[in-house]
Amino acid sequence: MRSRTRGGHGCRQNEAVAHRAGLLRPGSFAVRCCAAALACAGAAVASAAGNDADRAAGAVAAPTRTLSTSYDFAAPHLERRARSVTISIPGCDTRLRTDAPAVPFRTARILLPPGCRVERVEARPGAETRLLQESWKPDRSRTPLPHPHAAAPAAGRPAGDSAHTPELGSGGLYPFQQVEPASVHRLAGCDIALFRVFPVRYAPADGRFFFSPRVDVTVTVAPAAQPAEPRLAPRRWEDVENRIAPFVDNPDMLEEYRAARQELAPPARPAVDYLIVTTESLAPSYQALADRKTRAGLAVTTETMESIMTRFPGRDAAEKLRNCIRHAYTERGIRYVLLGGDVAAVPCRYAHVPRGPAARDSRLPCDLYFACLDGSWNRDGDDRWGETTDGEGGGDVDLLAEIDIGRAPVDTPAEAAAFVEKTIRHEDREHRDAGAVLLLASCLEQGTAQGGAMFDPLLPHLDECAVRRLDDRPHTSPQWGAIDAIRELNRSPRLVLYSGHGDREELMRLSAGDLESLSNRDPFLLYSVGCNPGQFDNDAFSPDSIGEELVKHPRVGAFAAILNVRWGWYDARQEWKYSGEFQIKFFEQLLAESRVDLGTACRRSRHEMLGQVEAGGIMPYRWCYYGITLFGDPHAAFEIPRLAQEPATSPE
Repeated sequence: MRSRTRGGHGCRQNEAVAHRAGLLRPGSFAVRCCAAALACAGAAVASAAGNDADRAAGAVAAPTRTLSTSYDFAAPHLERRARSVTISIPGCDTRLRTDAPAVPFRTARILLPPGCRVERVEARPGAETRLLQESWKPDRSRTPLPHPHAAAPAAGRPAGDSAHTPELGSGGLYPFQQVEPASVHRLAGCDIALFRVFPVRYAPADGRFFFSPRVDVTVTVAPAAQPAEPRLAPRRWEDVENRIAPFVDNPDMLEEYRAARQELAPPARPAVDYLIVTTESLAPSYQALADRKTRAGLAVTTETMESIMTRFPGRDAAEKLRNCIRHAYTERGIRYVLLGGDVAAVPCRYAHVPRGPAARDSRLPCDLYFACLDGSWNRDGDDRWGETTDGEGGGDVDLLAEIDIGRAPVDTPAEAAAFVEKTIRHEDREHRDAGAVLLLASCLEQGTAQGGAMFDPLLPHLDECAVRRLDDRPHTSPQWGAIDAIRELNRSPRLVLYSGHGDREELMRLSAGDLESLSNRDPFLLYSVGCNPGQFDNDAFSPDSIGEELVKHPRVGAFAAILNVRWGWYDARQEWKYSGEFQIKFFEQLLAESRVDLGTACRRSRHEMLGQVEAGGIMPYRWCYYGITLFGDPHAAFEIPRLAQEPATSPE
């Protein structure tokens, strides 16, 4: 698939092929639309780097100009079912709206010129549109389901959200328009517009599908209003280029940002790569980790919450911490942040995603707030952060992360020391079973839905690994239990994946008391799509979640875990949808390079899913985007295990 970019009306760009994580990423879109001004406000920590980015954004721009990009799509694959047909295209995601036809789309990511906003978007087929299929009904999106046990609130529609009645466009086609505006975000001081592009459209009247193998896209931009507060950009141009160029479809536009950028005075303090945020009582326990990172070539500094609370502005501890991180990013160039404690030591920010009648059902702790540094995340100043209208001008909040972040969910110096010991052991010692992978899956209690089906799309990524399984399939009742899980974990796998139900006190059918039976020689990386095992915001009178315990347990368990702080989500017939899609993207990022930092893989996999994030109705993708959390060192490298394949096992 190819992407060709050209400019017009005063804009010159060479033909470009956009690469994202080593993959070609086309998209396409059509229709006129008006977008809000693309200025995002920041909860300000004024900086020279931010002012420099403002100068770039305020560069003189023509009244209007156009950016043109062409996208090519591979032939669709049609899978016929009893009453419908499922359509997929390599490199495309599937647009899921409850009760509406499920159609493939690509996310187009357009780097806007400095100081410009989107005025309209137009597209037309660049090649002859073909008839794909007659007299078939497309597969329709089903209501997404959460992974929790029956005690969790029902996964029905939020108040006011009804079944989606497709709106038909010209010629009676669905989607209504071939392009759908998604959102605008800022990364490293650059504005990036996202659009959903639909190469396949459906005519409900006669059941026909139409496919455009190429779509030509024209984006018209106009000068934007000056942002209310300084833009945030790193001091080093190479940091801007390295972050933006692989992500957008028109990287040549970076030359305009470079031309508008002015030389900055040397920073008052030396550059820093890695920031540890903790408390005065826990700080000594992280010294061994700081020393290890220094030996690896990183410049490391530690900030305590006691100091942050007195030195940085903000309405509460979370905002003061974020302003500290923003300052470290613009002035000292940090790339990694480790939050060294659970909420009793290092605060979290609660994000709001409408989910149920009770306020607590719509709140989830969201460390992404400390990584996406543009804007306040609370434009209207209420007690609901991260709403879909909390960005500048009533748009979405900033969802492109400038830094890689992880959390050590510890309470005491001893727990912090145990976390550090396992992190260093993972980095310094070669795992004795480097190719060992354990897959655990449970039935999902929704008809024939099976957690094991969520792993099927992952298996090609693990084809050189020694994979062992505990899987309920094909049964609809548990076929393995805690004893089986402990036995397999004690074989010391390097990677452990779990797909099934969970809660704050149970994961992989284990409770906290079962962890005392662990004896794995080498700590593992854990990724779970189950609900609540990463619920780290417990009060002082409640036990820590089982996910926290696995990461901070002395000597055994996990050195890092990627977990849901609240619910995980799946589809009753395509179990890998929603939470599983984030997991698949994570492993694609691990495979993109020989060794990838965990924080980097988490950030990139989120960004790859940004085109799916909803702005209304049931919002499972936004829930996942906010709630998937890395408990571990964001700089810890991990390589997909490579070993000759062994036969998969069943419970013994």
